[in-house]
Amino acid sequence: MNKITLPTLIVTACLSSAQAQAGANSLPAGLAAQYAALVDATRTLDAPAYAALLTDDFSMVMPDGTRLNRDTYLSSFDPEQLSYQKLDYRIDGAEVNGDVARVQFWNRAEAIYHIGEVQQPVTVEARSEDLWRKVNGQWRMSESRALELVTEMSGQVTRQVAQAPLDPATLDARRAALTPLLRPISATDMKAPAADFAWLSELTPGTRVLGLGEGSHGTAEHFALKGRIFRELAEQHGYTVFMIEADYDDAYAIDRWVQGEGSQSAEQITREYDFWTWKTQEMAELLRWMREYNAGRGDKPALRVAGMDMQDPAGSLDLLARLAPAGSRLAGLTGQLLAEVMAQEEREKPDWTRAEALAALLELHARFQPQGTPHAPELRHLARTVQQGMAMLAGMEGDDFNASNALRDRAMADNTQALLRELFPGQKAAVWAHNFHVSKVPAQGQAYANLGSHLAREMGSEYRVIGFSFGGGELRAVPGRADGWVGREPVILKVPDAQPESLDGLSASILGASVPAAFLNVAQAGAQTPLREWFAQPVRISGVGAVYVEGLPTNGPADLPAAFDGLILTPRSSAAVPLPVLEK
Repeated sequence: MNKITLPTLIVTACLSSAQAQAGANSLPAGLAAQYAALVDATRTLDAPAYAALLTDDFSMVMPDGTRLNRDTYLSSFDPEQLSYQKLDYRIDGAEVNGDVARVQFWNRAEAIYHIGEVQQPVTVEARSEDLWRKVNGQWRMSESRALELVTEMSGQVTRQVAQAPLDPATLDARRAALTPLLRPISATDMKAPAADFAWLSELTPGTRVLGLGEGSHGTAEHFALKGRIFRELAEQHGYTVFMIEADYDDAYAIDRWVQGEGSQSAEQITREYDFWTWKTQEMAELLRWMREYNAGRGDKPALRVAGMDMQDPAGSLDLLARLAPAGSRLAGLTGQLLAEVMAQEEREKPDWTRAEALAALLELHARFQPQGTPHAPELRHLARTVQQGMAMLAGMEGDDFNASNALRDRAMADNTQALLRELFPGQKAAVWAHNFHVSKVPAQGQAYANLGSHLAREMGSEYRVIGFSFGGGELRAVPGRADGWVGREPVILKVPDAQPESLDGLSASILGASVPAAFLNVAQAGAQTPLREWFAQPVRISGVGAVYVEGLPTNGPADLPAAFDGLILTPRSSAAVPLPVLEK
């Protein structure tokens, strides 16, 4: 889940305080003038003007307690990305004591995000408290604390309410209930003791697909642990299929390699993935183990690798062209469509109408191949992903960027089930993807049905999920800024520490520095009164995608009991280790 633009509107809405005249009249003249200046700076997203109204140590406190410093907040001003349509404000109260003032206000902002050619309406209603102090005789805002935020985007309404500080007795009760439920994991590599994963027997009975999330696309501990979990699933629970958030054509050569073909190293074959997130040493270690297992498996079923994504129709077409019978109508259609895709990609404004029609015809021909056609299941699947990919490309030209996300997750759910039905009948699979793809319900603010929600509805108890979260540290991601700028290459970025009273923060304090991870059975936790009351409200867990704005929160609110069957909590995140750079 990657939403680097959402904080922009939230923080500006919270800080652009009320200019309702009745409320302003209750303020000292100098402070009322500063509020008027804040409103003007908000409307125009004038960062220098806003900066002049803030103290150097200013911080914005989000409802979950996360603090954004002055520079992070100011980086969110970008008139080319965000435009306000309407701003309504009301001062609800003020307390002035000499050179210090606290002001409570309500505001409602209607705005438009401009993401390329897409315009996304967003509404934020905020109730906040500002702390002001005089600096050299001038009022300056030193803190803005969001008490309540209601965000509406693409029909999805998210409400966040700041919780009152926990009293020591409540915090102690949560700690006491959580401590015996955390099952320590002593190591994260492929050789970690099997006993540390005995809890998998609580999740696997009756399960055919086990979703394995990740708190970021660049956390080493999460990648390594997922590899170790797959080993345990294969050795002890009969799982044979490793599915991943990658296109089928990406994983095709890798699948053949783990079955013993080719002489490449594990690092070389891992480079077959298109997406940089999977080109890591942690992934190479998993694939190396899978090849070694298959080499000595005897009469046990072979372990397989499959991609269930569909974002690269050109890659699917390339593999389809290699597998389709020479001279067949299917091969001819594949060539026509590949030429059309390449032609449209050269255009400033692609028109995917003809490509969509060709993709539908291609899928029809692939579905009804003559009996005995070599690679028939693979041909059907590839043609299906081509049709899905073309539909997504066409949808991206529309005015709702959530539509393409919805189509992609629906397609990944369909592909997961189709692969098990057509290529791996009777087998069990682990699905490797982001937390908020595999979760059984969407995260709050996720304005579309995700992969996991489709599988949970259609597979019932045959689908279960383990989420992953971390308490701080660093990760590997493409750097971004709140103004919409995105870098070109992934780098190591620092992430803020979790709040001490959060699930990540509390579990980190329980585990200490010597334990790299622990497993929590969510249902068992929910049976404990202090935790049941806590989990009845959204709980924030890690959710960083491919792009991360350093300093912003790394987590999103989730309905834990509905979303996950288990959680793996890692007190610290280390950056995933990229494969060595190839010499040019």
